[in-house]
Amino acid sequence: MSLLFFLPSSARLRLGSRCSPVAVVMALLLRILVVAEVSEGAPDVPVPVSFELRPLTEEYPAFARGEPPVFSFSAPMSGGSAAALWKVIKNQSALLNSMPACSEILNFTGPPGEALLVVQWHTPNRWHRWLRTDVRKYVTLDDATMSLSYVLVGGFGSWLPRLAFREQLAADEAVPSGVSLKVDVWYELDDTSIGWPTDNLQNLTRDRWTMFYNGTMGYAETVQKLAEGALAPRTDGKGALQSTWDVWLKLKFMGGYEL
Repeated sequence: MSLLFFLPSSARLRLGSRCSPVAVVMALLLRILVVAEVSEGAPDVPVPVSFELRPLTEEYPAFARGEPPVFSFSAPMSGGSAAALWKVIKNQSALLNSMPACSEILNFTGPPGEALLVVQWHTPNRWHRWLRTDVRKYVTLDDATMSLSYVLVGGFGSWLPRLAFREQLAADEAVPSGVSLKVDVWYELDDTSIGWPTDNLQNLTRDRWTMFYNGTMGYAETVQKLAEGALAPRTDGKGALQSTWDVWLKLKFMGGYEL
């Protein structure tokens, strides 16, 4: 029996009969390694989603009071008009659906600026499962200021922070396009319940969301590609990558995706 039998069908089609024995063996070893890595972790299955919507003043008081963000950063846009970029950003379901790490949009209901969006992400790095589900409750969406804001319902998980975000396209003379996406982040940690120093959690919070927006295959890169027509938007709710093998190979091993 040919070693090609043990490879994914997509790999067999790419390799065909033209590959050398060495190439086949290397591909087979990669297949064995990723299967072993996945089997050591949690199963690649969705976790049931349960959440409770609370008033903004109760769950995110600092954000609701209009206090300054805990930290901010900018994602420079390499080209395209602000109007074209905003058109992409305001269509949140299509934008998130088009990100390489999207597994599935599980829910998108409600009017703009008040929508509830549940998205499931592939997480080949920095998470204890291969899938994670975020529940986003949008608070504002304003065409005049090209800005939107949302909170993560229930925070980011056990012991991890409550989070709120504001995105805004803004003039930036320091970049060739003249436009950057400014991201403000609010987070709150319950130090009493955690019971140990939270310096590392705070550093990880900054790293994670900077990478989500600015990193390879991240939010800003997807906005840019959609605005330029280099990437076709996905609107069917399913992400481009569906198998754990493809996620490992195209995101983690070859893609340089960090989350």
